Amino acid sequence: MKLDPLSRLDETSSIQYSESLCQYLINSKDKTESINIVVVLLKVLDISPSSEKLTSLFTKDLLHYVLEITTQLSSPESVRSVVKLLIFFVSGNIFKAHPVYRTLLDALIEKEQYTSSLASMLPIHDSKLPATILDFYYKMLYIATESRIPELAMLYRNLKRGNFYTGLLTLKYEQGMDMDAAFRYHELIRCSHKAELILFETKIQLKYDCHNFIFTLLLQSLNTSLNENGTPATKGEFVRAGFTDNPQKFILSKLSVLSALQFNNFLLSLNVAFKKTYFEQLMFSQDDRCFPIIEVGIMSSDKLYQILNTDKYPSLKQHTISSELLYTNLMGLALRIWKDSQADTSDLQVISVLLDYAMIYLEQLISQNENYTVAIQTVHDLTYEELRVFQRNQIKKSHKRVWKEETHSVSKIIHKEVLEFIKEERFLQLSHGSWVYSENPIEAAANNKKPRSYFMILSPNIQSIIYKEYTDQLTTKPNIDSNGAVLDLSKISRIVAIPLQHEESVPENSRLISLASRTFYERIDLISKQNQIIFTFYTSTKEASYTWSDGLKFLTNSTKDLSPDTRKQISDLQSLRESIQLLKLGKKESQQLSCSASDSAPSYDASRFDTLLTGFYYT
Repeated sequence: MKLDPLSRLDETSSIQYSESLCQYLINSKDKTESINIVVVLLKVLDISPSSEKLTSLFTKDLLHYVLEITTQLSSPESVRSVVKLLIFFVSGNIFKAHPVYRTLLDALIEKEQYTSSLASMLPIHDSKLPATILDFYYKMLYIATESRIPELAMLYRNLKRGNFYTGLLTLKYEQGMDMDAAFRYHELIRCSHKAELILFETKIQLKYDCHNFIFTLLLQSLNTSLNENGTPATKGEFVRAGFTDNPQKFILSKLSVLSALQFNNFLLSLNVAFKKTYFEQLMFSQDDRCFPIIEVGIMSSDKLYQILNTDKYPSLKQHTISSELLYTNLMGLALRIWKDSQADTSDLQVISVLLDYAMIYLEQLISQNENYTVAIQTVHDLTYEELRVFQRNQIKKSHKRVWKEETHSVSKIIHKEVLEFIKEERFLQLSHGSWVYSENPIEAAANNKKPRSYFMILSPNIQSIIYKEYTDQLTTKPNIDSNGAVLDLSKISRIVAIPLQHEESVPENSRLISLASRTFYERIDLISKQNQIIFTFYTSTKEASYTWSDGLKFLTNSTKDLSPDTRKQISDLQSLRESIQLLKLGKKESQQLSCSASDSAPSYDASRFDTLLTGFYYT
């Protein structure tokens, strides 16, 4: 049969040629011959006129045969020829009402291995095959989503169970794609997201065979998953799992098609760790303390829906085609939170909020270029306490951000008050006096000599330092107000603290237990306005060092170079003050200030901020 690619067939001829080729194809026993027939049939259809009469030729048996060919071929070019024929069937070029589409969809749904086989070919080193396969499934999914046919659920299930999306990830992250494949990839992902949104918003309706099938599958999985022995679940076991005493009614009223598919897939792939924890928890808990697995399953579906339907998780949204991993880990995290917090059914909303923060944590990790799988494992391994700390910090940041502009002046006042408090604390410590060394204790020890000491104290008028040297440190504090030397603070321009090396060797093979030493030797020089050292002493602990060096800096108004310990103390106190006092502003007001730019500016009473600085006392 010779065909002129530039001419068009009349309807009668196209039907005759197509009918003969379809018959040859079904009767063919040779792969090469089948491929040749497919190529010729595609050419015939390409030059055929638009005709609904051709529809009857493409029966389910024929389409099953065409799909079967794809599972038997190894040549990428041969597979591509067959898939191009499938694309032609659903393109609408000559079948305006897509009747062949429904027949092809039924064939795909009946045998999952067709999708599995094509999915396995996505990573093949061929520049054209991946784009062709992606184009075919995009068109299949697009028609199903646009027409919102009930069979959309089965097509989506087919893609999931056929590991099609896993093949997509391999293609994207390991194999790489050309521009055509990348374009088809993004089209398919957008269409998949739309399909998930539709299925999430669709309740199970038993009048549809495909919904009935999904409903039955879920009940079968539940029957063998709600007890440790895998025996048919009792009414009591359904109740303890959160299904009430009428699980069928519960499923139909509470679960969407998507949440039913996700939960069923979760039950079929339960890992040993989850099973062990779940059944132990059931065994030792009262009814209201049993982990409501179905309620948390619905909750996890809601979280995945939020990723797709909001802009809160832009980084996570890029990974929703592998949502099974996230769903499974949300379930596992919820179970551990439930157990560790000793929750009961009244705490479900608290669990939901904590899962929201787990997703925020995950979003932050992925946005910092953390590997998706590693990031999910990191979040899954969070303890209840760690997640609570993260939640607290996020709330704190959010609250601070909302009130940032309005409380800027308040923060400055708080900082000044905290600085004043630390200053008074250091003055108080200095006014009690303490022992320091008058000579380098490390050099003295190296010469088997005991270092001499100063007793130093701040004068009552806070204008000078009184000190006196002693051979040994006394067990009681001496009174040196009348006979000690006086150092006028006005002569000091700056204070320089220099840490001293102190190496302690431990013999090799020592059986001694090493204890971390609190000894921290530091030399403190007091520098005059003429840049001369006018006094030097040595401290042996960090506490003594920052008490004297920072205390003297406060006294001489040179607070730009405070020690890390003192700076941290100032920062922590200021943060505590702000956190406690900003809570007085209230959550409702905070939310009001979170309005969009198009809303009118929030109004607040300026006197409200005056109350923030009252009622707070340091101890």
